[in-house]
Amino acid sequence: MTSSFENRLAGEIVASADAPAALDDRAAAELVDFHEKMFATARQSGQEVYGNFDFLPAITKAGHFRRISIIDGLEIRRPEDSVSVDFGTGPWGFACVFPKLRKSRLCIGIDVSSVALQMAAERDQDIKERLQYHTSDGDHIPLEDESVDIFWGGEVIEHVRDPVVFLQEVSRVCRHGADVILSTPNRDAALYRLCGQDYTIGPEHLALLNHVELLDAADHFLDRVAFYGYESSIWPEIDAFLTDPAKIQELQERALNAPAMASGLILHARNDRDRFASNRRSYAMVERLWNHSSVTATKALTPMRLFGDVYGGLVDANEALTYNIAGRRIILLFWGHDWSGEAEITCEDRVITLDLFSRWGGFKRLVLADLAPGMHSIAVRSTGRKRKQAHYNQVIAYKAIAYSY
Repeated sequence: MTSSFENRLAGEIVASADAPAALDDRAAAELVDFHEKMFATARQSGQEVYGNFDFLPAITKAGHFRRISIIDGLEIRRPEDSVSVDFGTGPWGFACVFPKLRKSRLCIGIDVSSVALQMAAERDQDIKERLQYHTSDGDHIPLEDESVDIFWGGEVIEHVRDPVVFLQEVSRVCRHGADVILSTPNRDAALYRLCGQDYTIGPEHLALLNHVELLDAADHFLDRVAFYGYESSIWPEIDAFLTDPAKIQELQERALNAPAMASGLILHARNDRDRFASNRRSYAMVERLWNHSSVTATKALTPMRLFGDVYGGLVDANEALTYNIAGRRIILLFWGHDWSGEAEITCEDRVITLDLFSRWGGFKRLVLADLAPGMHSIAVRSTGRKRKQAHYNQVIAYKAIAYSY
């Protein structure tokens, strides 16, 4: 197998996803750097990265504790006899919301940020003799084939480029029958979907999923054991008024067995090596930012700061941006906010319109699947149309991510 490699020159990132012997990877350099700076700032200031838990709405706190309760009650193999992974360890310490995994024979903490893992190490002194850390962005997990017994990914699959590629790596490193537990926000939480908004859209979520998409991705490689929902939010203007414990408990019970409507999802599955053998692909990945030399535009795009040091390119009305990129599966990322309008994407005979409006700033995603092998020219335009709520009709392009296989 070949080693992973990357090239960050002039806005292009290239990596292979077929390399269990590769060193820890840092492919999306601009996003990794954002996380490194974010955690470094928090470390220096002593503040929490994602705000103070005490000030969250009661429904959000209840959802946090319901998630912990559900995963604690899952029937999994004995951690004491297991090699366990916490993918997305963050600065909080290994398996902070899944404490029984801290009893594992070997604990492996993985995160995209090396600074976050340094912070975790300060909290993991009690298990340091049984603990190791790695960095990974999800396209490649730097562990050997069939080396893991329990894989926990808490609120992480929405952060990776492509959930199917990520789950293929999860399946590769897990033994047959290994427990795989994933939790993630439900993009289509009931009232959010009714209002035409994505739940938890934001600058870190590249691949928000609904319950169908999560199950479809997992079914490539895993056997389902159980699937649950929990409730962390109904709608921002409603959450603050949900203070009655009985009503909150009622919402949690409804969500438990009706995950399609819930704001949070938990999947317990077991690895199936036969499915892995049947469905695995050898991927090569290429990312091209909006300002890469191969990306053409009818005029120079105006840089738009999205967050931190991360920028997108503004595609004006009657102008066009064209990605020239090879791949069988190509993911386009845009930035949506309350000034966003409608984009038109053309790839060969496919013409797709995408509403980029969002009340909250974050990434919007379009997946072009089952493309023919070879190069593709993908044109992005602004239609000039927008929702009534939108302040303007902006189209901000961020990057194309292409997988060949």
